Amino acid sequence: MKPARCMGGSRFRIQPDPPQAGKPLVVTYIGPALVVEYQVDDEPAVRVKPDANGKFTIDPLPTGDELMLTDNLGQPGYLHANIAQAP
Repeated sequence: MKPARCMGGSRFRIQPDPPQAGKPLVVTYIGPALVVEYQVDDEPAVRVKPDANGKFTIDPLPTGDELMLTDNLGQPGYLHANIAQAP
């Protein structure tokens, strides 16, 4: 299995790691942005407002090869992860 974090900064944490297609993904964001975005492959980006604890859930995580998370504030706010496919 490929490592989840291919490139990225320190503002995002994901569980499970690596993310699995078709399963819920809990994202924790620790940073200054009020709204963040996620994108699977070349699909349109989805804007999300994390809760007061910086968390949001993508349920279910769409099928694809790559997940990108960004706060649009530079490299520390960017995570690129490979998505594990369901067996």
